[in-house]
Parts: sequence; C-alpha cells; structure tokens
Amino acid sequence: MKLGSLLLVLTSVFMTTAFCQADTVKFDGLDWQVRQDFGGPGPNHWSKSLVRVDKRGRLHLRVDKVDGVWCSAELYLTKPMGFGLYTFHVEGPIDHLDKNIVLGLFNYTTPDIGPDGTNEIDIELAHWGVQKYPPVNFTVYPSIVRPGSGHKEFVYPAPISNSYFAFEWSATAVAFRAYSKPAEKPYITWAFLPKNEPTLRVPQKPIPVHINFWLFRGRAPSDGKPEEVIIDSFKFTPHGPPVAGGAN
Repeated sequence: MKLGSLLLVLTSVFMTTAFCQADTVKFDGLDWQVRQDFGGPGPNHWSKSLVRVDKRGRLHLRVDKVDGVWCSAELYLTKPMGFGLYTFHVEGPIDHLDKNIVLGLFNYTTPDIGPDGTNEIDIELAHWGVQKYPPVNFTVYPSIVRPGSGHKEFVYPAPISNSYFAFEWSATAVAFRAYSKPAEKPYITWAFLPKNEPTLRVPQKPIPVHINFWLFRGRAPSDGKPEEVIIDSFKFTPHGPPVAGGAN
C-alpha cells in the first residue's frame, strides 16, 4: 500500500469517541479499563465480554458476535506513561490474522494533550482489508497538528508462532523492533528520527497505553469466523525517574 493511501485510511479509522467507564481487569500488575461502547476505530461495537485474563495471567482478546452483532475488544490504562521501553509479548501465529482484523499495541492521546492524529505511537498488525498489504505497521503521529506522520510497514520474514513487539520512546526518537525471543536478534527494526522534519516532532508528554483487537471499517472477518489473540505480557521500563503509571 502506498504511504499516502495508508495514511488516509488511518486518519479515517481513528475517529475519537468518549470512552464509557466500564469494568477493569488486572493484567501484569496494572489495572486496565475495558471498553464498552460504539465508536472508532472502525467504527466498532466494543464489548467487555470479549476481554479476559486467564489463570496464568495471560490477556485474551476476541473478535466475535455478541447478541448477533460482531464486536471487538479494547482495554487501556487511565494513567499515562512517558519515555521508556514498551514491550508486548504476543502468543500464537499472529501472521495468520484475517485481513479484516487489526491488533493494536499503542499509546494514544488524551484531549488535554492533543486531538486525534497527534501524540500517538502505534504498532498495528493488520492487512487493512487487502491480504497482500504488509501486515506489520509502525506509526508515530507528531506532537502537534501537522500533515503527515512517520510510518513504515513490513512483512514477516518467516512463519510466526511467538513474537515480541516493542517501541522505545525518547524525546528525539521512537525505535521499533520485533523479535521471536528476548535473546534473539530482531527480525524487524525501524527508527523514527524526525530531526530534519520539524513538523513531525516526537510526542513529548506521557499518554496512556491501549491494546485493541478490532474489525477494519467494522467489517466482519472475511472467513466469517471469530478470532482470538493472546497477549502473554506487557512490560514498561521507564527512562530516568519513574513516571505516572508505574513499571512492571
């Protein structure tokens, strides 16, 4: 997919909506709000029934029908986190997601920090409705409202059964990587370094972490089947003094 086309798609799907207060779940020692409403991205119906933590402490998210309606899953931290290393361990064959399903691992702005399309750092695993599109997407939306964003897309180098996806956020850069085991060399790396792009400044203020599993443009899975993803862990290692939200 060409960058201009993809950015148009991303702009269209990230529609803001007021999050309803809902249940919380404890995952990796942190309290997460579970979303229960209708709205973007997608837009989607979001159901708290599609979020659970199992006895081993793993997070399960599903795309499935609830009362006959296709629904998606999202949870988020209410306390923001700042500069540091964010790591998400995803279990299973994540490279086999349906073309209409998106797994998002990201930091997202709040109204007091900036509007939608700013202050956002995304890892999105998605084909955006077209199977041939590269499924690993890294994006950084700048700290102020300006046209454009930093974006790079990749294909998996081999079948994936276990993955770590991470981004390291500092005042001047965001470095992304994906790897199969902690001691192994990353199979994907990319750094957003906007030192020569003053309109694409790295976000500077702490923002909350979100994890979501959703239907692109609200479309049902192309095969008509529910799907589940398992997040084994989320780790945050702050840079410098601890920031709001704590570390795991």
